[in-house]
Amino acid sequence: MCCLRLIGMGGGDNKQKFDKKPTHLCQLNSMKKYILALAIAAGLLPIAGNAKAQYVYSASEELSLFGYLNQRDPRITTALGDNGCVPTSWVNSLNYFQNVNSSYFGSSLVGTSYQDWINTDLTLAGPKYLNTTSASGTSPLAIVPGLESYFSDLSFPGLNITFQKLPSWNQLYQNLVSLSATQLLLVPFESGIGHAVSLVAINWDSNNSANNSFSYVDPENPTKGSLPGSTLTTVPFANYNNGQDTVVAFYYPGTTDGYFIQGSVVVTIPEPSTYALFGIGAIGLLMVMRRKKTA
Repeated sequence: MCCLRLIGMGGGDNKQKFDKKPTHLCQLNSMKKYILALAIAAGLLPIAGNAKAQYVYSASEELSLFGYLNQRDPRITTALGDNGCVPTSWVNSLNYFQNVNSSYFGSSLVGTSYQDWINTDLTLAGPKYLNTTSASGTSPLAIVPGLESYFSDLSFPGLNITFQKLPSWNQLYQNLVSLSATQLLLVPFESGIGHAVSLVAINWDSNNSANNSFSYVDPENPTKGSLPGSTLTTVPFANYNNGQDTVVAFYYPGTTDGYFIQGSVVVTIPEPSTYALFGIGAIGLLMVMRRKKTA
């Protein structure tokens, strides 16, 4: 289908496909109000010298470890048209994930060259994984099972892949602290075209909401001109309550279009203790099989 309706995701009707650059839409200042509805987690120290305790959350991943594949590369648009943001942003995110876990993955996830990235993009976009098409983009429902299949085919079946509906700033912060690969699904408050980007950083200030921002690599604009290396897009955000849900809302850069984060897809490596449990389970199974043979 050309468009996608995500039931219960907030933000009104919200018919979207995750593909082209956002182009349409309502102004954020037409919203009824902003509501900061967040709980401060324990363990943060107040900044000294203020009459009112101030808490700041700030986390970022190393930008230089991200890919900078452009979804407008002709080799991608030939196959996917303008609708390649989901697989392309995953290539950029998985570059980070591969680099920060190089002893585990080597170069298996996306390769090492720009041509490798393009090949990975087109592979991920294929019907076996994300099933991205030039006509309809990528269904969000295809992302988690598509990634599971992709990692399994690369012999990495034990990765944690989760979908977070309407993630809070705190969930995004925790994703960054865990060194995850996180894709954000951005949608307009009115019907239009959705977009996908790679989360890199977030900042939240309890006393001054003007300091609240998140940063990402945008597959529409991943570099500074023709220079290699990823470039960061940073946007201020507010926590907007639409009457049913609280969402992370923002202006899409260079526009007065109101967007919110409808979902995030997060990939992490299980904790070592989890791997130990896997190993114990495998050893136990092997022992049972051996006992059956000797019996």
